[in-house]
Amino acid sequence: MSSHFRYYSEAPETVPFSASYPPPSQAIKSFQSTVKIPPKNANTFNPGDKIRIELPPQGYWNARESYLELDVTLSGYDATTCKSVRFQQGIQSIFERKNWLYGGLPLEDTMHSDGIDRLLLEAGCGRDWSESTGTITEGVAISCLEHEQGMQLVTDPPSTSLVVSGEQILQDLAGAMYNSSGSQVRSSSSTTRRYTILLNTGVSMTAKNWPLQWLASQMALELYLAPASKCMYVVPQSGQTPVVTYQVTNVNFVLNLLTFSDLYDQAFQTALNSPSGVPIKFNAFTYHTLNLTGSSNTLQIQTRHRSIKSVFAVIRDQSYSYTTDSGIFFFDAAIQSDGSGTPGSTVLQYQWRIGGRYYPSQPVDCRYGAAEAMMELQKALNTLGDYSVGQRISYRHWSTYGAANGSASSAANIGNKFIMAVELETSNGMEVSGINGEEQSDISLSVTLNGAPVSKRCDVYVHYDALAICRAGNVMELID
Repeated sequence: MSSHFRYYSEAPETVPFSASYPPPSQAIKSFQSTVKIPPKNANTFNPGDKIRIELPPQGYWNARESYLELDVTLSGYDATTCKSVRFQQGIQSIFERKNWLYGGLPLEDTMHSDGIDRLLLEAGCGRDWSESTGTITEGVAISCLEHEQGMQLVTDPPSTSLVVSGEQILQDLAGAMYNSSGSQVRSSSSTTRRYTILLNTGVSMTAKNWPLQWLASQMALELYLAPASKCMYVVPQSGQTPVVTYQVTNVNFVLNLLTFSDLYDQAFQTALNSPSGVPIKFNAFTYHTLNLTGSSNTLQIQTRHRSIKSVFAVIRDQSYSYTTDSGIFFFDAAIQSDGSGTPGSTVLQYQWRIGGRYYPSQPVDCRYGAAEAMMELQKALNTLGDYSVGQRISYRHWSTYGAANGSASSAANIGNKFIMAVELETSNGMEVSGINGEEQSDISLSVTLNGAPVSKRCDVYVHYDALAICRAGNVMELID
């Protein structure tokens, strides 16, 4: 019989009695549970309030399968004062600041997080998600035709069903107070809708489980609500100045907790006692803002993170109001959010400098459509060459169109989603491979405009690697 074995022809025909067979390895016993954690400090929240949620010190937190749910009631409007009212592109715009804490140690603190949320929504989310899942969970609209028509954000909704359905998606408002023909379609002055949100924070998007049961202090999430005039958009009736507001209730952080057998806990304890501990890598953003003062600007960014992955910069208005979209990223710094102003301060070029090195080595040319700037943005988002990933940005949104020399004759031809980005990693982003900000003297952005800006600032978001190391004795060390 052994002659029939091709590779082991010398194998005996009978199995010796001394043969031993180890028992097959078995999976570690585990189970998961879904727990809803309500806020610690209140049940009802208004603009300007803080929502604080404390995670329980038990189990292992599976962050990627946890989410926030909340009810939002929009009120203060009626058919005599408003033609249209909605939130500005997704419910995450109501969060002005997101903060993760371990006891008194800030793990991640993103100021003006509504800006980076809007940036990643427009540049990192495709229309397939925006017109399907995003409409159900986060109330993301189909850009609404006010957005599709460049800077014309204060015009009345045109006579098409797209705007009606878009506004209905955002807060179940049946097309606003009046439709395009002047017929009243909604008389109620308030409406409530439930949203579910995957928070755009590094701590809640890390691939590893957080060992809550091994931490001496509780992890806590703090969310600061934005003013209503900053996160809402209103088209008023002629001569009216409506004051619309919102209220947040029934908040829960839906936590996915894992529990393992004692064998796993023993192995985890061994890892905690090792010199390297248990590292948990996540990514985060820091916010910086600087004023634009002339046609040539060199903006200094003070940051000392050990691994900077990428940097994003956008031009925004100095102020905000109900009747303008505060989330606009201007390509022309002379245009206002309400569509007024004469084009004359478009971005001609930009370049980053870190220490004594320039990124890229030649300035990014933003004339004639700014296609080079789009490639730099895709590199920073790690989507370059991935044709399965879409965006909510089209040619009309990006720079100028209908003009051969990079200028435009009206605000309607100016893009409102322009982003200046740079990638600083040396790998695909799965490991800590960004540039060391501690070793650089400074980071600066040089922006050249073809005219003087009008009441504009430049918001900069630095994307960096952070490492939380859990050690024995309930010790956590943060390296960023």
